[in-house]
Parts: sequence; C-alpha cells; structure tokens
Amino acid sequence: MKMPCLADIVVNPLADLAGAIPTENCWGVAAHLPVRDFEDIFTATFPAWNDPYYLCADYLVLEIGRILLFGAQSVTKIDFVFDRQGKVGKHYKVHYDLALKPMSLSVLPFLGECRHEDKQDFLPLQAADMNAAWVRRQAATIQLWTTADPFLSNFQQLDFKVERSWLEKMAKYRNEHAEEIKAYWDRRLGRE
Repeated sequence: MKMPCLADIVVNPLADLAGAIPTENCWGVAAHLPVRDFEDIFTATFPAWNDPYYLCADYLVLEIGRILLFGAQSVTKIDFVFDRQGKVGKHYKVHYDLALKPMSLSVLPFLGECRHEDKQDFLPLQAADMNAAWVRRQAATIQLWTTADPFLSNFQQLDFKVERSWLEKMAKYRNEHAEEIKAYWDRRLGRE
C-alpha cells in the first residue's frame, strides 16, 4: 500500500477550504487598530469595553455598510456572523441589537442580524480565520506560502484601519453626551 505524502495530509485541506470560497460577490474583510490609539483614546473613554473586539466589529459593520450603501449593487439585507469569543461575543450582540443597528437603520436600512458561531462547527468562520491569517502574512515582511494562497488572492480584500480621528470623534461625542447615552442604555436594559 502506498503511503500518502505528508504534504497532502497537512497542507491540502487549506487549499480545499480556500477553494470552496466563492470568488464572485465575496470579500475578505478585516478591521484593526493601533494598540496605542486603543489605549489612549478608546479605553480612556469607554473603560468597560477594554477589548478591541467591540470597536473593530463596529468599525467593520459601519464600513461595510458604507461601501454597500454607495455601491452599484442593490442590497436588501446583510447579516454579520462573528466568531464566538467567550463573553465578549454575547455582549457585542447586545450592543449591536440595542445600539448600533437601531441608530444606523435610517442610513443603513439593510442591516440584518448579528450572531456568533463556534468556528469549530461553522465552516465559513474557519475560512474567515484562514483568510485573516493570509492577510496578516501579506502584511508581514516574511511570507510563508500555503496552498490556499492562490485561492485567497482571487477575491477582493477590504482592510479597515480604525483611524485615530474617528476614535477622537467618538470620545468627544461620548464625553459631550454622557448623560444621554447612560439614559438610553438604562431604558434599553430596563434599569430605570
């Protein structure tokens, strides 16, 4: 019996997964921010949200919404599926459902549901993780090639860097409207 090549056992699942990603109407999306900006501006303004996940998820949703709003295609609904990340994902869904979506619907009427899945069980999130690793490798000075790379380079990559100026605007708004924001959350969470 002929033994399979080790490279076929270890590497080809990446190519198989990447090859299953449709190349039409498919984007690779990422949002990131400098740690210093996060610490200097965001956590100083929103100390309870000491995880960049919230901010990057918001920025990603809003930037994709902006692109779809001004794009050539007509969009009726877009859902967001994020990787379940402990308590952060559960809290982000509350934020999305009670704040981000209601406050954005007048401008972005196609915002759908936000949900979190376990990437061990949800194949599209495994593909998203693979794409995220590919994006990080593309930005690195040392690039290790995988059999997935030819597939991942076939669709558009949208890389959203959270701008410091946007963080500063958020912090200013938060500071100027702290009482209104607190009252809004108290009403939405039934703490009146």
